[in-house]
Amino acid sequence: MKAILSLIIASATLATIYYCPVERFEQSMPNPPTPAVPVAPVLPDKQVVVPLREPAVSRSFEQIEAANLQFAMKKLEADRKLIEQRHSIQLMMMGIGKDHIMVQVRRTGDVENPMPEDEIEAVKQTLFGIAGGEFPLELSVMECCKNAANVTGKIRSYDKEQDRILIVNEQKKNGNTDDPEATWVGLQTDAVLVVDGSKATGLSESLVGREAKVWTTGVMMTSYPGQTSAIKIVIE
Repeated sequence: MKAILSLIIASATLATIYYCPVERFEQSMPNPPTPAVPVAPVLPDKQVVVPLREPAVSRSFEQIEAANLQFAMKKLEADRKLIEQRHSIQLMMMGIGKDHIMVQVRRTGDVENPMPEDEIEAVKQTLFGIAGGEFPLELSVMECCKNAANVTGKIRSYDKEQDRILIVNEQKKNGNTDDPEATWVGLQTDAVLVVDGSKATGLSESLVGREAKVWTTGVMMTSYPGQTSAIKIVIE
């Protein structure tokens, strides 16, 4: 009986030693590591798109100068009337050369007298002012009547409607043809007309059949007969 009792006591002792409640066991275990949760990147509400710039176009010095001359020429053309009125001149020609602007003028109202140097300089300064600065300029002045006449011959007809005379020169040919040189000639508003050594007021039918010498503006239409405008006509 004592042996059985001793066995029971020993078993209880072992149970006490090795018994551990489940809750205490779980608390004693270390917590497992928390797995890392991937975090989505934070994007801006609106994406900023930076446009690509086109590569700069490389231009030579000559190209830049040519562009500057064209810009200056447009400004001069736009103010053509202003230039003429300010200086009492007529712009006969404006153009762009290889590296400069060419301008030819003539004095109006007093066509036979040369243009003074101070007036020429004043025209230059006006051109520079309109263009916005100085530029390579070749300015020439047309002087009337110092050289030989541009058109000579006999007056064959008078056009009253357009107030012009037809001058035919039988001694000259029209280019490579057998036709004589023939030109319709009108008068500039400030032109000088001299008949028999005296200044006259205008053209008329009475001049037909007489010899004429004409100094023109230098512009000739290439029709046949040609067409031009006179600065001075001398009729004998």
